[in-house]
Amino acid sequence: MKRLLGLPSSILTSVFFFQYFLCYAFAQRPFTAVVTSIIDGDSIKVRDGRKKYEIRLYGIDAPEYGQPYGAKAKKLVKKTILRKKVHVIPVERDKYNRLVAIILYDGKSINKRLISSGLAWYYPKYCKMRVCRDWRKEWKKAQKRRRNIWKNSSAKAPWKWRQEQYKKK
Repeated sequence: MKRLLGLPSSILTSVFFFQYFLCYAFAQRPFTAVVTSIIDGDSIKVRDGRKKYEIRLYGIDAPEYGQPYGAKAKKLVKKTILRKKVHVIPVERDKYNRLVAIILYDGKSINKRLISSGLAWYYPKYCKMRVCRDWRKEWKKAQKRRRNIWKNSSAKAPWKWRQEQYKKK
């Protein structure tokens, strides 16, 4: 029996396949679901048969309720996808155990639509996929065209606004 790193190769092979299986088994595949509620501009709830998911939209950050355009961002999402069948492309889970995903309706990303409408920030801290390059361009276009949020040159990113609110408490 060959030994590698002081262990029999059969044990190392078993460990490798076990780890591979775990990664594969817990990877979330894309699925279709119905949007059951809109929490805010960047969070929704969906149902896939009997399973329910709370989803945070990947790569974006929409204004909070206390910020200008927070209600308008929620309204756009509600008007576009509430009670509609969407395609969910999971990316990861966040620290609150929500599914973080790209949501497609009629073949188009609601994440991107919020950005191009000037109702969400492209979130560079968390947006690392290839699609983020395109979203960043849309974000710049929305700023240049002064769409919604960008009508106000002093618009504050939601992550900065949340930090300020936390410090006030």
